[in-house]
Amino acid sequence: MAAETHIGRALLRTPVLLGMMTLSAVLALAAACGGEEEGQGEPTTTPTHETRTPTLSPSAPETETPGGTPAVVQPTPAVVQPTPTVVQRTPTVAQPTPTVQPRPTPPVVEGVSVDDDPSWGPEDAPVTIIEFSEFLCPYCQRFALQTLPQIKQAYEGKVKYVYRDFIVHGEPATKISEATECADDQDKFWEYHDKLWEEYQTVGQQAGTGMDALATTLKGYASDLGLDTATFDDCLDSGKHTAEVQKDSQDARSYGVSGTPAFFINGQMVSGAQPFSVFKAVIDAALEGGESSSAIPTVPSRAGG
Repeated sequence: MAAETHIGRALLRTPVLLGMMTLSAVLALAAACGGEEEGQGEPTTTPTHETRTPTLSPSAPETETPGGTPAVVQPTPAVVQPTPTVVQRTPTVAQPTPTVQPRPTPPVVEGVSVDDDPSWGPEDAPVTIIEFSEFLCPYCQRFALQTLPQIKQAYEGKVKYVYRDFIVHGEPATKISEATECADDQDKFWEYHDKLWEEYQTVGQQAGTGMDALATTLKGYASDLGLDTATFDDCLDSGKHTAEVQKDSQDARSYGVSGTPAFFINGQMVSGAQPFSVFKAVIDAALEGGESSSAIPTVPSRAGG
């Protein structure tokens, strides 16, 4: 009986064999073992079958090989395939180069009048330059201080230059132009012209302050230049030359002028404060008996009504 119990317990402790055998087979084997010891006496106790739940490792399942040796099945490692990164490339589209069309040469305007406005240079000069300008125009100041002296020096005796008005800034600009006409009555137009450009910032500030302050400033310049101040002051206060200034502006519009400064060189229009090289090309062509064949570039000008 002890041997049977021993064998039974041994079998129960073997989880692999227990898993392979049925309960009836185990009991049969135990009975066979007990039959060998029948002569030793009757069993006094009923054999007890112990059942133990085997502990199986989830990470290493076992199977039985033909020889009876448990084999450990290794799990197949999962291979993670990297997802390829697809780089989208934006196709480069060649942009067509825009074709720049050259500006046509401005046509010659016939019949541009010098009127009776101030001028310098010979009356019979082969080239006549007529400027339409205004004393509150910054581009006109640039021309007067930088380009006009070069023209006067380079073409002395060959050019007649005429100054005419084209009003952009309304009443203040009109009053300033009237002051230059009053100075011209005393043969001091060009001196007063140069004084206004030299004092451009001050004149502009006074124009923004009010008409009374502006008139006082204009009268002060007449005194500085040695004009008869009583005559000048009366001329300015009376509006003697208002109609003359307005006529210049009307003439300018009839010639196609829309901003200042604007020039007519033997009738060929040049707009804006162009550099000396542009004026030189047009003047040289006029001296040769024709008009400039070069396109005249566009530069800033002050628009007027």
